[in-house]
Order: sequence, then structure tokens, then C-alpha cells
Amino acid sequence: MSTATNSVIPRHSRPRIRSLAAALLATSVSIALVPVLAGTARAQGSCVQNGSQVVCTFDYTGAADTFTVPSGVTQLSVEARGASGGPGAGETAPGGAGGAGAVATGSVAVTPGQTLQVNVGGAGGAGTDGSPGAGGFNGGATGGSSDSSYGGGGGGASDVRSGAFDLLSRLVTAGGGGGGGGAARLAGGAGGAGGQSGSDGADGASGTDTTGGGGGGGATPNAPGTGGTGGIGADDTGGTGDPGALGTGGTGGPGESGNPGSGITAGGGGGRGVFGGGGGGGGGITNTEFSGAGGGGGGSSAGPAGSAFTTGANTGNGRVILTYALPGPPSGGGDTSILPINLSGLIPIYNNIDTNTNVNSPKASNHNHQTFGTTAP
Repeated sequence: MSTATNSVIPRHSRPRIRSLAAALLATSVSIALVPVLAGTARAQGSCVQNGSQVVCTFDYTGAADTFTVPSGVTQLSVEARGASGGPGAGETAPGGAGGAGAVATGSVAVTPGQTLQVNVGGAGGAGTDGSPGAGGFNGGATGGSSDSSYGGGGGGASDVRSGAFDLLSRLVTAGGGGGGGGAARLAGGAGGAGGQSGSDGADGASGTDTTGGGGGGGATPNAPGTGGTGGIGADDTGGTGDPGALGTGGTGGPGESGNPGSGITAGGGGGRGVFGGGGGGGGGITNTEFSGAGGGGGGSSAGPAGSAFTTGANTGNGRVILTYALPGPPSGGGDTSILPINLSGLIPIYNNIDTNTNVNSPKASNHNHQTFGTTAP
């Protein structure tokens, strides 16, 4: 009998050690199949994993949010929803309704570790008989002023930005809706939806020289909307709304031209977008015929090639949704994103060979007994 010994284990202990080693080997195979991401999204939005995708939703907060691109992610799907404009004040007749915001969807290329800014537009405020509606967060314009029926505020745009986070760094933008025009005895014009012109205020009924305020022009991706013209009346001509500009809507026209805070009905503020919509014009007055003011124009939307846009599809505050696919397991080498188990670092595992070379005599003492030990490196 020749025997090479190294940490020989009694025979009755071997089955338990072999069973433990087999269990650990099975466990290591199972765990090795689970990928571990090297990074996760850091955002103020709410992120939820759904299968192989992660969806991060950003709701209105009144401030800019940030999103850090996770490791292994190079593409983001963006859905941005612009906010709606606020309604204009009404008296006998209703004030104009605020226009709904646009929805823009597109796919953008990103870099792992890149920080993006997310701005969710706020809805425009309602005009009252004492104050104009405030413009919504992220560029909505204030409604026009009068001494009776004030215009509604324009809705803010929703956008995602990179780089310097300025207006020229926007990747996807959904325009906000325009604010509604104020009304007295004749209805005010509704604000335009994101990307559309505001509707005109209603003309005075039987006052041949009395007209309602003109609706503010809707912005395009390349130019702002024009301000709506003021309604002309024998006793009062409404003020013209301000034009929109890059990243902001135009203020609604006052109830009386050249005299902010006077007149009866004031125009709605323009909505924000890539460019902002124009403010609606104030209504004209002849005797007791008080024309409605014009609604503000909607802001424009834009995105990378292949983006889709829907006009007037969102009411209330805006929203931004970012979606990305989870990176798959590595193809091998380099980065270790797989959990390994080194069994030799846990316990010694022995390869024992105990062979009876005398087949005809099972109880014979002619055995070849070898024991090999492995230790942790």
C-alpha cells in the first residue's frame, strides 16, 4: 500500500464535506448568472423597474430637477408634457379657457455619468376680477391687466436639457398652452393649445364698431408667436398683447391700450415652448358692449429627428418621463459586474481517491489510497 498524505480526513467525515462542496458549487453557478449594475439613476423623479426597462417619472415641483445617466446606458426615451394655460376671468359671460399643453416624444443619445436637467412646466394661473393669472413655471407668461376681468396665465413648457442647461441646450421640449382671455358681457377667447394660435375673443353683439381682442399667435419651432391686436371700440380700444420670445410667452394685452390696469377685459398670456406664444389682445368697449379679450398663443415644441408631437394633449401641470433599458451582462473580461464565488477562499475542498484494486476480494488490504488537499490562495 502506497499512501501520499496531506491533511488526511477520517473516512466518516468525507460524505459531509463532499455534500457541502457540491452545494456551494451549485450556489456559485446560480449567483454568477445574476448581473449587478455598476450604477443606478440618481434623480428626484420616481424610478420604477419594469422587466428589462427602468421608467423615471418627473412631476411638477416648481424647480429644476436633475437626472444622472447610469453606467452602461447610452440611449434615453423622453416623453415631455407641456402644462396648460389658466382660464380668464368672467362676468356675465365666461372667461376663455386655457389651452392644453403639447406632448413631445423622442429618443436622445446620452453618455454614462452625464447629468441632465429636467424642467416640468407648471399650469398657468386663473385670471380673477382683481389680478391676472400668473405664468406657469418654466416660461409661461402673465395674463393681461384691466380693472375688471383679467387674463389667464400661460402654461410652462416641459423640457430636458444637457450641457450648460440653458435655453439652447434643450434636447426635447413640449410647449405650454396659452391663457384664456378675460370676459364681461361677451365671452373671452380661449387660449391656444401648445403650438397653436389663440382663438379670437368674441365680437361685440350689435356694436358695429366694437370688436373682441385678437388671439395671440402660436409659436413655431423657429419663431415666436405675435401678439394679438386689441379690440377697437368707440369708448375704448384694448391693448395689443406682447409677442413671444425665445423660451418665454408674451404678456396678455391690457384692457385699455396704453393704460395698463384700465379697461374691462384683458388678454391671456402666451404659453412657453422652444419659442413662446404671443399674448392675447384686450377687448374693446362701446357704451355697455364689453367685448371679450383674446386668448394667448401656445408655445412650440421640438426634439431630435424622429420625434413625435401631439398638440393640445395635456391639461394641468406638465410631466416628463425618461425610459431606458437595463444594460446586459458583460461579454467577458475586464469589468466584473458578475458576483463570483471563490470556493477555495471559503473552505478547503479535498479530492480523495480511495480505490480497491482487488475486485475479487472486496475486503482485501490491497488499496491505493490518495488524499490531495487544496487551500485558499
